[in-house]
Amino acid sequence: MGQLSYQLAYDAIEQFVVEEGLQGRDGGWRVIVPGDDWGFEEEPWEAAATVIVELFNDRLPDSLDIYVPPSAKRNSRSKALINFRRYLAAKADDLNSAPVISDMEG
Repeated sequence: MGQLSYQLAYDAIEQFVVEEGLQGRDGGWRVIVPGDDWGFEEEPWEAAATVIVELFNDRLPDSLDIYVPPSAKRNSRSKALINFRRYLAAKADDLNSAPVISDMEG
């Protein structure tokens, strides 16, 4: 999927930001660290990251559905959201993306 999965991840995060009324619309969220900049604690962010994953999965072809472990959701709270975007795209393209995936999953 390559560039397409990267765009779909962008669209999913953008939709989440807009629907939640958070700062960082129009891609400004890329530098946002959810725990620091939006004040998300661990459990609420894990739930928010789950919503983002669901939005991403809704955009993927019917035969593709990614699984994001709780550890990756928790770890994404302390990293700029651009990293979560890369991670989601990498999960969709996972054969060539093991380093990006292992970095987020800890």
